[in-house]
Amino acid sequence: MRTFSVNVSNEDNLLADMMNHSNLFQAHAVLVQLFCFSHDKERAARVAKVISEFLPHSVLIGSTAEGAYYENSMVTEGILVSFTMFQNVEMKPFEMEGANLDQPFGDSQELVLLFNSEIDDEALFEKMKQTPFIGGRAAKRNGSSFVVSGQQILTEGVVGVRMISENVEMNHHSETFWKPAGRSYEVTKALGSRLFEVEGLSAVKFYEKYLGYDAAKRLPESSAYLPLIHLVKGKEKPISVLEKHRDGSVTVNTFLNQGSSLQFSFGDVAQMSVSYERIKQNVEMDGLTTLFSFSSAALPKLLNNGIVRYFDRLEKICTHTSILLESEYYSDGTSFHFDENQMVFAHFNEKHDKQKGVRLLPVHNQEMNDVDGLMALSHLIKASTDELETLNTNLQQSEQRFKSLFEQNPNLVYSVDVYGKITSVNPALKSLLGYSSEEVMSKHSLQFVSPSDVQMTRDKFHQTFQGIAQTYDAHLVHKSGVDVLFTITNIPILINGEITGAYGIAKSIMNQRKAEEKIAHLAYYDVLTELPNRLLFEKLLNESLKNEHEKLAVMFIDLDRFKLINDSLGHQRGDQILKQVTARIKEAIKDDAVLARFGGDEFTVLLPGLTCEKDALLLARRVVEHLKQPILFDGVEYFITVGIGISLFPLDGQELDTLMKNAYIALESCEATRSK
Repeated sequence: MRTFSVNVSNEDNLLADMMNHSNLFQAHAVLVQLFCFSHDKERAARVAKVISEFLPHSVLIGSTAEGAYYENSMVTEGILVSFTMFQNVEMKPFEMEGANLDQPFGDSQELVLLFNSEIDDEALFEKMKQTPFIGGRAAKRNGSSFVVSGQQILTEGVVGVRMISENVEMNHHSETFWKPAGRSYEVTKALGSRLFEVEGLSAVKFYEKYLGYDAAKRLPESSAYLPLIHLVKGKEKPISVLEKHRDGSVTVNTFLNQGSSLQFSFGDVAQMSVSYERIKQNVEMDGLTTLFSFSSAALPKLLNNGIVRYFDRLEKICTHTSILLESEYYSDGTSFHFDENQMVFAHFNEKHDKQKGVRLLPVHNQEMNDVDGLMALSHLIKASTDELETLNTNLQQSEQRFKSLFEQNPNLVYSVDVYGKITSVNPALKSLLGYSSEEVMSKHSLQFVSPSDVQMTRDKFHQTFQGIAQTYDAHLVHKSGVDVLFTITNIPILINGEITGAYGIAKSIMNQRKAEEKIAHLAYYDVLTELPNRLLFEKLLNESLKNEHEKLAVMFIDLDRFKLINDSLGHQRGDQILKQVTARIKEAIKDDAVLARFGGDEFTVLLPGLTCEKDALLLARRVVEHLKQPILFDGVEYFITVGIGISLFPLDGQELDTLMKNAYIALESCEATRSK
């Protein structure tokens, strides 16, 4: 028997490789395994079609995978196809689509190779009975997986092949490189795959305490280097962290219950060396030519360089194909295993095809094994020491950063206990509120809050102590007695999973608020007369129009020939006269209406709550009467006359534009009448 693999770049490349291996056509049976490192079903189907048409007598199965070992490196893109040629093997392919698992399996001496996509593992293994098998669950690519049988693609199903022969030696076993380390820890809060607390600490804080701040910060990636394991049905199962959440919890790849026991684990390089020696001896004793292995993607994440080196050494002994799946399957006919903790191996050899001699390896005696082990151990100790020093340095740097953030912050930074008493405060207190730290320490924080904001501030603290950060505006009392407006953020302090107080950051926004008010005033008020401008007038009118049952009047007031005053006296003098005219009009309308400067020498009046149309006429007459008396400026009398146009809501219109237009039309009619 012989095995070779092809990394498919295109279909022509695949055809050329197959044509270069004439023994494909001479073999009694050909097993083809197709592994797709993406969710591209169409491409997988095209490749399967090319193979099936070129080798119609072959058996083709496959699945999506995370990656594979190929030509001394790991590949994670494209499609890898492996061809194994047998002379005395009967192969029976099978497929089970959906939940239909009625395919019978006997107790004959055979080995089954299978791949599963989205079928319950327990249900599958129940059908296998006493049949030895290997394989695994198809890896998810972009959230989906599939398996391949001939030219058929199944997103939910099982594909496999039964290999039966008296002339073939088949041996299979599993290896594990994970070892528990340190004491066990109890899960104190979990829901399904969401891990909230371990021994009273949030999941992230738990990682931070035992692996350091950096490791906790880099979750979920860092969980692959020293994974947690827990006991499931007598097996130690590594836990992969899939996602970190803001509340300090994490989502993992398995279900956990309160009371579950966890341990940290590490990749045992020494065990990897023992595993290699065991396989090497099997190959040398039995003359095996082909070796397949299946493992989950979690293993290379832990020992990437070590696994590649491990594979390199196996490649020197025999043809080796290694595939990374979501999880591996293994059964010796009496019990089955499915997890992410092992690497499953299968050896194939046809008796007549045994190697005539064992290929010699470079010198690698026990003395060298011991030296390698000591070197690996020394490296591990050095790496661990470096990590401890790094963690200590990072801790010191974090403390220094926090100290700088606290002491050099221009904003007020403080902390209080659960009773609201001040436990720390930064130097900005003196410049912002005039107090020394001694004057406020251990005093209740509400003593320094303006009485009008005390209840609101108390409510915000209550929410903070429920674990919810709060941001709000409140007035704090300066030592001089003046209220100063701040934007305050309160953040709960959690220690061992319990809220022990709150941090606060207070930023003075008094100047900002004054600037905002000034900008708003400039936007809505006329600079010369201090009256509402056109923008504010229209806004107020629109608000009044929302009350459909209230009558109102809109007036346009135009100063007759005021342009002549500006032209003859100049705009500065004209502005002074305009201010006196404004005062006269304001005196006429009093508080009954809203007066606004519409622009130039035009004014508008909004008279809400109108009970009678005559009220608007009376107001207009009062304006005219107040302007009959001359305006005295620099000893000169100026006579000002006006034209007034009025529109009524809802009689003359129900929208702003209509009312304004009709009032202006009335003004023009008035001026035309007076000019006659």
